Amino acid sequence: MSEKYGVIPQRFTKKWWEYIWDYYKWFIIAGAFAISLALFTVYQVMSTPHYDLTVTLASGHLFGDDDVAKISELINANSTDINGDGEVNCDISRLMFLGDIQMDNAYNTKFLLSLQESDCLIYLMDRERFDSLMRQGLSDEEFTSVNEWSDTEFSDEDCYIKDGIKFGVKISKSSQWNIDVEDGTELYLAVRRNYIDTEETDALYKACLDVARELIK
Repeated sequence: MSEKYGVIPQRFTKKWWEYIWDYYKWFIIAGAFAISLALFTVYQVMSTPHYDLTVTLASGHLFGDDDVAKISELINANSTDINGDGEVNCDISRLMFLGDIQMDNAYNTKFLLSLQESDCLIYLMDRERFDSLMRQGLSDEEFTSVNEWSDTEFSDEDCYIKDGIKFGVKISKSSQWNIDVEDGTELYLAVRRNYIDTEETDALYKACLDVARELIK
């Protein structure tokens, strides 16, 4: 060892520290980097919100950050701690279809993909988005009838209907809704069916039905 690394000075002297740095600096740097990366990962995990559910907001109207914050507060107020982390947090996936072909196509792809995500079961969408699903033959297979999650009797005018079944109800009918939409865009509240048969997704689906039931009162 002395031939390869030279004579080791007495420990904890100035020459010893210089010796350690000369021969082991890359090990020290690599170790420091690994520790920093581990601490950063722990920080990210601890600081990243763990959402109880995801709400897809899909509309041709531009809902600003203040509107999204109000919607989030409204959802949280009618939700529970579904994931058991001691907090109630919902994520709002905002998909705004504003006439830019490339962006609209990208949002439409994301919109369709959301129908396959296990934690994305509540939707707030305008009539055009519902119509687009109808044209693809999806809504009657994907969404739960309003009558299955609400005891309130809504008029046909206040609902999105296909083949006599109400799949969505205007969120503006909720006494809690406090967002004024200048262009008169109506959002329909809908709950997607759960097709993933696990205990976790079943519990989430039932919780989302409860959230929708409370939300529309």
